[in-house]
Amino acid sequence: MFTLIHGNRQDVLAATLAQRLRDEPAALFAEEVVLVQSEAMARWLRLFLAEELGVAAQIRFPFPAGYIWELFGAVLPAIPRESPLATERLHWRLLRLLGVAEQSQQKTVTPHPPGPLPGEGGDYLASQSDATGLWAPVIHYLNGGDLRRRDGLARQLAATFDRYLAFRPDWLEAWGQNRLLGLGMHEAWQAALWRELVAELDLPDLHPRDAFFNALAADPTLAQRLPARLQLFGIGNLPPAYLDIFRELGRYLDVRLYLLDPCAEYWGDVVASRDKARAALETPDQAVYLDVGHPLLGSFGRLTRQFLDRAVEQGAELEEAFVQPASTHLL
Repeated sequence: MFTLIHGNRQDVLAATLAQRLRDEPAALFAEEVVLVQSEAMARWLRLFLAEELGVAAQIRFPFPAGYIWELFGAVLPAIPRESPLATERLHWRLLRLLGVAEQSQQKTVTPHPPGPLPGEGGDYLASQSDATGLWAPVIHYLNGGDLRRRDGLARQLAATFDRYLAFRPDWLEAWGQNRLLGLGMHEAWQAALWRELVAELDLPDLHPRDAFFNALAADPTLAQRLPARLQLFGIGNLPPAYLDIFRELGRYLDVRLYLLDPCAEYWGDVVASRDKARAALETPDQAVYLDVGHPLLGSFGRLTRQFLDRAVEQGAELEEAFVQPASTHLL
């Protein structure tokens, strides 16, 4: 079951989690998994649970992306222990490919024809650097051989591809099929670089997510390799692909998401005043359903509002943990 526990105070949500761990303790040597979004939240929650429970042992606080890949590996033995597309690994591969591109800026090589790209890495970059000008923005930025600049660009690109994987998988799918989407002057070389990475890594045609759930559907006993339950705490937003995975996991184990929600009432139609004014011009028939409400909700709560709406639309069971706020301040 996939359950959403939402409330307006983080400490109350943490106390709710602690009460559950107290009432339904795990087996003696079983590991409790609480997914978080930052090391700071992990430290705070670890100390809070230790104070509430007296001792907080056998509790692990991984990040969602890495732990999802860990679950894939538990069911699919062929999956490597770590994702080949992890940001740290991509950084080093990109650093090497950018180095090849920089070194080849003085060469003129016949461009590689359309179709599958070479798997050794670098040949495509070299062929495109001068022949078509595809890599002109990259070569211009790296001009001078500054290793720190190349390293910084590789790190930034690794983080960017990681965000594409989470939020724009359709872009990567199109690029893998040699299709451009008209996203701007930097799309072409990013698409070529992504195809080079995919060819070099020799990724399977079927996404590990699909293979994972196909395996569970074919053999439900494989669910015994998964933990009995998962807790997600202090996560104000998840990429839609990750949320879909945890929702599907709710069919095989108990998944609970503890979400900080500033308002006990439904506020999915609350928007910033500028957004309502724009909607009045573009879609006046729909603007009447929008409400400005509290300005802080409309201005700063967009991501939480969208995340909450997605979770509810996907059929999450709702539990409330709201408390009446004190009236000693303006908020």
